Amino acid sequence: MLPGSLALADEAPKADALGLPGSVVGYVLIDADSGDVLAARDPDRPFAPASTIKLLTAVGALDVLGPKARLATRLMVDGSVTGGTLRGDLILEGRGDVELDMDDLMAFVLAMRRAGIEDVAGRFLIDDDAFLRAPVIDERQPPDAPYNAGIGPLSLAFNRVTAIPEQGRWRTLPPLTERGPAWPIVIGLRPERARPLPVRDAGLHTARVLRRLAGDIGITLPEPQRGTSLEAKEIVRAESKPVRALVQDMLLYSNNQLAETLGLLASTRLGGAPVSLAGSAGALADHVAATSGMDEAGLELRNHSGLSSRSRATPAQLAALLRFGLERFDLIELLPASGWSGSLEKRLAGGAAALRVWAKTGSLDFASALAGYLLTGQGLLIFVIMVADETERAAYDAMPIPTPAIRARADRWEIEARALQDSLVEGWLAEEGVRPD
Repeated sequence: MLPGSLALADEAPKADALGLPGSVVGYVLIDADSGDVLAARDPDRPFAPASTIKLLTAVGALDVLGPKARLATRLMVDGSVTGGTLRGDLILEGRGDVELDMDDLMAFVLAMRRAGIEDVAGRFLIDDDAFLRAPVIDERQPPDAPYNAGIGPLSLAFNRVTAIPEQGRWRTLPPLTERGPAWPIVIGLRPERARPLPVRDAGLHTARVLRRLAGDIGITLPEPQRGTSLEAKEIVRAESKPVRALVQDMLLYSNNQLAETLGLLASTRLGGAPVSLAGSAGALADHVAATSGMDEAGLELRNHSGLSSRSRATPAQLAALLRFGLERFDLIELLPASGWSGSLEKRLAGGAAALRVWAKTGSLDFASALAGYLLTGQGLLIFVIMVADETERAAYDAMPIPTPAIRARADRWEIEARALQDSLVEGWLAEEGVRPD
C-alpha cells in the first residue's frame, strides 16, 4: 500500500463544493500490482458509465477476436465477363471494417476495370448478414446526431456523410441518391455551414457510393439489393487494421461505431447471433466477467459503446477491467494520455498531471466518468471516478425533446464534473509524490 492514500479519501472534494449540488460521486483507487484499495467512495454503486464502458468492449474484443485479426471487405463475382458485361452477379461483402474508406472503394472500382467489367447483366448484391444490423445505437439520441449512426457488417467511413451548403441548398459528400439512407436535413435548418449527418442503412449506403464511384469512370452497376452467392469468386479485398489498432482508435476517439461493431463481432463469435445490442453487450459482459473475475452485480448494459443513460456499471467493475486489461493486453498503451492524445489532448495538461494520466473519458448529459491509470513516480495506480445527477437525468429523459434550458444546465454540469474528476486525480498524484519536472 502506498503511504497516505487512505487519508486522502477523507479529504476528497465534495460534489456540493464544486458546483454540483444533488450529484453523487463514486470512485476507487487501487494499486495496479497488488490490487490493494488505496481510496474509495461508493465503489459498488452503479452509475451510468457512458463511454468508459468501452473498456469492457476493448477487453472483450481483444480476448475473443485476438489482437492480430483483421476484418475483410470483399468484392466478388458470380459469373463470367463477356464483351465487357458481367454475365452474373457482383457481390459486395462486409465483415465489420468500420474504417473502410473511399480509397478502398476506388481500389474495388479499379479491380472491376482490370477485370474488364463495364456493366453487370445480373444483380449487384450486398452481403452484410455476418451480424446484427441496426439503424441507430440509441433511439433516444437526437435524430441527426452523427455519433448515433447506423451499424452493420458493411460500413463506410464510420457511416457518416457531410452535408455541405451550396447556393442556399444542401449537398452531401459522399453524394446520396434520392433514396439515400442518411437522415434527411432537418426542415427549416439553414445551410450556413458544413455538418456531419448519420447514415441509417450502412450497407446500402456503402454499396450506393461504390455504384456512384464506378459510374464516374464508366462502369454501370444495377441498384444494389441484399443477397448472397455460394459460387462467388473474390476479385479484390480490403483488410482493416489489426483489431488491436481498431481498439486503440475506439478508445482514443471514443468512436461508437467501432465499439458496437467490435462488440457485435465478439459476441457473435462466442456463439449465436444476438438479436439486439443489449443482448450482445450482455453476452460479451458475461464472457469478460468469467475470464477476468469481474463481479457482475449491478452491471446492466444496453449496448457496447455506452450511448445510453440506462446502462449501469460500478467503479469497482471498471477498476477490475482496467487491472485485467493491463495484465493481459497492456491496455494502458491504447488509452489517451493527458495533455497529449485523443479525448485527453487538452485535459490534465499542466503541472504534475501531463502524460501521467492514461484514461478513458465518458460523458452523457448529467453523467460523467474518468477511468484509467496514474503514473506516480513510485508505481502504477488504477483509478475510476464516476459522477451523476440522477434527478436531472430523469427529468431530461422524461422530455420528448430536451429544452434549451436543460441542455445548458447539462453543459455547465459537465464542466463542473470534469473539474471534480481532475481535482481528485491531481490530488492523488500529489499525494503519491509526483511533482512537476
